[in-house]
Amino acid sequence: MSAYTLARHLAGQQLLDSFDFFYGVDPSKGFVNYQERDTALAQGLVSVNEDSGVVRLGVDSTRIYDVELDDGRPSVRLTSKESWNKGLFIADFSRMPSSACGSWPAFWALNNNGDWPVGGEIDIIEGQNGAQTNIFAAHTEAGCSLASEGFEGTSTRDDCGIDLFNRGCTVSATDDNSYGDTFNAIGGGVYAMEWTDDGIMIWHFARGNIPNDIRYRPLTKPDPSNWGAPQALFGGPAGSSCETNKFFYNMSLAINIDFCGDYAGTYWEQSSCSKTYNTSCKAFVANNPSAFENSAWEINYIDVWLRPDNSSTPTNSTLPPFPANGTTTNNTEPASTTSFMLVTLSTTDPTAMPTSANGGLIDDANIDGYTLLGCFGSTDGYTTFEPLADLPDMDNEACVEACKGASKKYAGTALTTCYCADTLGDASSTDNSRCSIPCPGCYLETCGGYVNGTGPVQISTDNGFNSTNPDNTTSVLPRSKFDRRAGPNDLLLTIYGNVTGDILPPPPGIGGDNGTDTGSANGTITTGATATVTTAITVTYTTICATNPAELVVIEYCTTLTIEDCPTAMPSLSGGESPSGGSSGSGLGPITPGNGVAVMTTPPIPMTTCVETCSACGENGQNTITLTIPAAVATGGPDVVVTALTVISVVPQINNGSESMAGNGSYTGNGSTPSPAQINVPVMAGADGVAGLVAWGVMLWLGVFGIAMLL
Repeated sequence: MSAYTLARHLAGQQLLDSFDFFYGVDPSKGFVNYQERDTALAQGLVSVNEDSGVVRLGVDSTRIYDVELDDGRPSVRLTSKESWNKGLFIADFSRMPSSACGSWPAFWALNNNGDWPVGGEIDIIEGQNGAQTNIFAAHTEAGCSLASEGFEGTSTRDDCGIDLFNRGCTVSATDDNSYGDTFNAIGGGVYAMEWTDDGIMIWHFARGNIPNDIRYRPLTKPDPSNWGAPQALFGGPAGSSCETNKFFYNMSLAINIDFCGDYAGTYWEQSSCSKTYNTSCKAFVANNPSAFENSAWEINYIDVWLRPDNSSTPTNSTLPPFPANGTTTNNTEPASTTSFMLVTLSTTDPTAMPTSANGGLIDDANIDGYTLLGCFGSTDGYTTFEPLADLPDMDNEACVEACKGASKKYAGTALTTCYCADTLGDASSTDNSRCSIPCPGCYLETCGGYVNGTGPVQISTDNGFNSTNPDNTTSVLPRSKFDRRAGPNDLLLTIYGNVTGDILPPPPGIGGDNGTDTGSANGTITTGATATVTTAITVTYTTICATNPAELVVIEYCTTLTIEDCPTAMPSLSGGESPSGGSSGSGLGPITPGNGVAVMTTPPIPMTTCVETCSACGENGQNTITLTIPAAVATGGPDVVVTALTVISVVPQINNGSESMAGNGSYTGNGSTPSPAQINVPVMAGADGVAGLVAWGVMLWLGVFGIAMLL
């Protein structure tokens, strides 16, 4: 087979000129406001480093937004003007968006014909919320299944065809430092995707492990056959479970940073973010701009290598890069399909320099199963961390050993103290260069840094190793100057985490329109591919005992609701939530799989009120009581079925100033509630009113079981 030839070297301004900016309504329902090119440049969301040619794609991290009035946090979403059929695509990132709560960044390829998923989608880099490991995914038409072997990642879903939740087949990365904080901590790395007739293979190479045939390109030509097994493999040869040429064609490259939406928003409640901040995904993204200071892609280059049998097709630049309502795009002419830029290889290869030169830390990427997450800060003083070791010769190995022995997931060093935690809490990544205090036990490792930058960057040592202050002056301070017993609220931590085995849930497709936003609090919505689901719902209400009008009983009325199913767990209508009229429902129960909010196409159980006579059963001994009951029960009729009659207990009126039975049936007071004795009886409702309905049910119960009601 013919060798690859460099067809595109996309870096600096040429990279931006080769992509269109999407700025329509987000098809993934994110709390995001995608900006067109000129606005993104003016706002500083997009920039090009004139010296290095590095392209930065970021988000707004300065303003607070209104969840109800604003479209979302400004960001960018780009797609290449060209599409390809097969080839080798190599992208070098010095950093990607950090593992921030609410974020959903991605780098992927898709057929941009507007009929998703026809032509396929391949998610090369993707994650959500606080993820530290990457997930690969493929989305196709029905009939494509994931291969059972040939890759090193962990398969998490085999069917690549979309289901009700727009999921495809997924593979979780098993290599360390593959996503977010772990990727940035070592100065980034390279993702490579080879697309041939036999499949689509994806590799990840950490900064220090990039193959020489990539590092020294274009003087050397990359040869994937020397790279070992890929992390992920999608598609396959003719006759396989997923023929590549049938399901994948004319795909463009795309990159973006989304917030909440169908992925990060859907899984918000399951993430540690929800527990840490006790708010919705949208509310967190709207009100915490500083959390996204490090939400940015920094792209060194994207190379496209083709063989003579591969093809490249310019995208019609008058069409929107993604489906949108009335959206136009930048009309810059696409790059020529016959020319390419060669890069000049300098005598000093920047990728061969220490990882700290690429924005990473000089610390080991992995220590005994723990992965370097980077430099972290906390506004609340690391409330989830506790000091477990304080050693004059502290280093990261000692801290990992201490936390591992205590069965803690995270290990962080600050000066001579080791802090351990089960969760990161509000600790979030910051610029790695801020953690520059050398560990006393190993001066080639960092043990935290200073929040305000006013202290010495490095602590003094017995051998006269001086420190450098931010103003480039030096200082020598005795170790006793630092109070090791104090919490690290003014310090930064160098953190390692045991992220092995962390597997993300299958993501939805990014390129397809998954439905219409319903405006739910966490950004989750009903998908476009919906299915009608009929589910039972029970409403509990209080009424007068038919055999003893001085007492009250609790009735369960069961009916059905019709909902549009989506990737969701249905919200419960219990715990104080009332559909209407003060009733207390038992909830719709979970609809699995999924974690968002489904949409009801019929309203909750309608309730009504009615006045009934009794024998001094009112709160103050009145002979009348106002009941809140299901409207269908009050109306009666042959279509009304009470599917369960539960006699919880007879509760006599107690009017001693401390206990009462409210008119809507809710029991209040400081006395003990009688223990329930439940008997369920199917009952057909008639048209004789509430008292007749209850009497009918109770008489049936007495007749069947031949026992008296509890007094």
